[in-house]
Amino acid sequence: MPKIHLVRAKLIHPIVSVMKQLNIPVSETLQRAHIPMQVLQQEELLISGVGLRQLMANIERDYKVSGLGFKIIEVGGLQHLDNIVAETKQQALTLLDALEVFVSKINTIVNEAENWIEKTPEGAWFCHQMTERVPLGKRVMEQYVIAVIIEFVRLFTTPDWRPTIICYEDVNPDIDCADYVKGAQVFRGQPCVKVFIKQADLFRLNPYDNNENLPKLSTVDIEDFCDSVTVLLWPHFKRIIPTINDAAIITGLSKRTLQRNLAQNNMTYRQLIQDMRFSMAKRLLTEEQLSINQIAERLGYVNPNHFTRAFKRWQGESPTKFRQKIK
Repeated sequence: MPKIHLVRAKLIHPIVSVMKQLNIPVSETLQRAHIPMQVLQQEELLISGVGLRQLMANIERDYKVSGLGFKIIEVGGLQHLDNIVAETKQQALTLLDALEVFVSKINTIVNEAENWIEKTPEGAWFCHQMTERVPLGKRVMEQYVIAVIIEFVRLFTTPDWRPTIICYEDVNPDIDCADYVKGAQVFRGQPCVKVFIKQADLFRLNPYDNNENLPKLSTVDIEDFCDSVTVLLWPHFKRIIPTINDAAIITGLSKRTLQRNLAQNNMTYRQLIQDMRFSMAKRLLTEEQLSINQIAERLGYVNPNHFTRAFKRWQGESPTKFRQKIK
């Protein structure tokens, strides 16, 4: 049975804003794409993805609007995605977190495309691909997707952030007029739409996070190298146990410089991570209602028994006894 592609009506709103700005008749143009006028009042209404693409194609062709997909975001920004953006700001620690949350949320308003993050040693690609190869409105949709990705990354980096590499499926993406892609290396006719984000940007901390879970190290001396590294790495413990390569990126040091400075403080990176695990373990046992198995998994232990043994070495008692004592 063929799949019916659906999108939320809220995706129409920034297109309508562009139509009004360019004096394009809204009612007539929506009707020609078989889109009901109720979309203007009911943003959660489900409409056909084909209708959305038809609307974009009609505007581009009939009114000779170059770079329509980019203009939609230039005019409306990400306001039509405000709920998703707000949730992402609350849940993410870093830009990488934000991208992964964004991908998971975007599928709640559209089911005709696949979005995913493709990680590499140099960074990550935000990837987008229509579930069916349809030419209708393809160029405009690809412009729109790329503009959305760029504006989203700018929320967590700088207002003028631009990608260094962009891939289009379309062989004629009509990008000459787009400020978004200036300076980027562009590849056409690719298997999917992709925007590259450098590794250094991926680990930028969420500027909207209140950092309430940072360790309360009131006696930290800013000259203390190990404590400085700990403070920088701590937020990432919500998501991963950072490798030494991750730590080098987060601290802005080379791997060798990081190792050398730790050694000068009688510390190895493994010891530093173990100390941070111990601190995190005690906080989770004290403040959160997680099971021992869940805490072990959160701290990167495949086997909960390994966590229990490690905690006994640190504290001299099991995690269960520690938790019982503090209650």
